[in-house]
Amino acid sequence: ALSMSKQQDNLVSRIALKVLPRVARGKVTPAQIEGMIQSEGKVHIEKMWQNLAYLGDVAVVSPLLGLLGTVLGIVNAFHYFKGGSIHPGVLTQGLAKSMVNTVFGLIVAVTCLVFYSFFRGKVSDATSRAESAAAEMAAALSR
Repeated sequence: ALSMSKQQDNLVSRIALKVLPRVARGKVTPAQIEGMIQSEGKVHIEKMWQNLAYLGDVAVVSPLLGLLGTVLGIVNAFHYFKGGSIHPGVLTQGLAKSMVNTVFGLIVAVTCLVFYSFFRGKVSDATSRAESAAAEMAAALSR
């Protein structure tokens, strides 16, 4: 089992590489085996969720940055108000800048949300498969 785990790079093999040597060293109760497997699995699964959280954070922050650019563009457009008249060229430049910021903020947010949803499904699937494999591993090692 140890040599098979060394040949693969996945969540279950990483857990096995941590747990199997401890079990081989001495007498370990089934409760301790289960605890070691759960503890090691939790560490790896939390890393996956943390990495996914960064993508979610970008999806949340990017529309806010787009909105900030929008407001700054509009402020810039109306900054050149002179004597009650607006210069159409300056106004147009500022409004265009604000719309570009809005568009890019939304493009980044939507793209991140699509990938976030995709990877959230992958992490959830990996978590449930790892939990199932860990339960089998604990049962096998407890025998």
